[in-house]
Amino acid sequence: MSIIKKISLISAGILIGITTASFRCNNITQKDSVYQGQVTGFGREGIIWKTYEGRFAIGGENRSERGAFSLDEQARNGENIEELAKQLYRAVETRANVRVYGKEPVSCYPWRSDTGYHITKVEFLDK
Repeated sequence: MSIIKKISLISAGILIGITTASFRCNNITQKDSVYQGQVTGFGREGIIWKTYEGRFAIGGENRSERGAFSLDEQARNGENIEELAKQLYRAVETRANVRVYGKEPVSCYPWRSDTGYHITKVEFLDK
């Protein structure tokens, strides 16, 4: 076997290995958490892939700690994306205090979301 064929086979094997690892890491959750505060911004963003992206103030608007989140466009945790989007738009409009539940995968493809933190549930705390 020529050196070019050996290099080609090794390169193909490495490429297949990296692709397989990437798919596996995209489905492994590294963080499962809950945050409480106010959603300060939410909407569709992106030039190539339009994804739902948002920002929240942890503990309320007057707190200095802020975070970013996304809705998983592939709904891998069984969430209803359109219903979550409606709830998050309403949270921004009413400035309601909410508790958001989410998961963070080890890696995330850009067509799935911009940030790695995916909201799976929203609870309104203000009645």
